[in-house]
Amino acid sequence: MLAVLVEAALSAFGNVLLDFFKTWKASEDARARGRAETVQDAAVEALKVERDMGAVEMPERDDLLKRLREGLA
Repeated sequence: MLAVLVEAALSAFGNVLLDFFKTWKASEDARARGRAETVQDAAVEALKVERDMGAVEMPERDDLLKRLREGLA
């Protein structure tokens, strides 16, 4: 009878440990996905900014000097 109780207690303890590990693993996986999504979002935003900056027309050197002389820069 005592052996049955010990076996049941060990089985319950083992199940609790397995549930704890599964919960911890799911939490770590969710964090990793969150980090990956954040890096991906940052890369997409960087590409958008790079594209937008490429669309801006750069003034010529003479135009820049003229603006500086006139105090418009």
